[in-house]
Amino acid sequence: FGGHSARMLLSSATLNLPKLAQAGLFICLTVYVYAVVGFIMLRDQHREGKCFTLLNCAISYLDGGLTGDGIHETLSFKTPHSLFDGRISEWFMQLFTMSFLTICVQILLAIFSGIIIDSFGEVRDRAAEVSNHLQETDHLLSQSTYRQYVSFFVFLKCADVGDAELTDLEEYIFEEVGRGTS
Repeated sequence: FGGHSARMLLSSATLNLPKLAQAGLFICLTVYVYAVVGFIMLRDQHREGKCFTLLNCAISYLDGGLTGDGIHETLSFKTPHSLFDGRISEWFMQLFTMSFLTICVQILLAIFSGIIIDSFGEVRDRAAEVSNHLQETDHLLSQSTYRQYVSFFVFLKCADVGDAELTDLEEYIFEEVGRGTS
């Protein structure tokens, strides 16, 4: 990570690490609740190899949530064609998959990515604040102030303490410069 962009990415990702961890834990908890409901109530409706244990079911649901597909690929069911045409179990499965898609994929993952985007904005604002502070005219590193300090140090180097009338502060700085501590 040698570039400025890579450092900014890394710092923004780690800036709100506790918030990201909380959001990730909440996503995992929500997926686990859906997996438990799916494992208990819809055990026969899962595709082959997708939900034979609770852990396998949770991983399948998490995979569907993180890829953005929802759990439509995990379950096999008929979509009801009209309000009065299907059985109640088909409607329950449709609502179950749609609620998972809405809650996990669209809302919780949007919150997670929103935290990261806010972190980028915060890092960018901090960098702009530091840059603006360094460009202020009264900052030590600004050009006009820097020239004044150089002129002052040249004055102190060329000054003969016995002949020049220095203030107490100037004498102190002269002594510190002479010792090499400043």
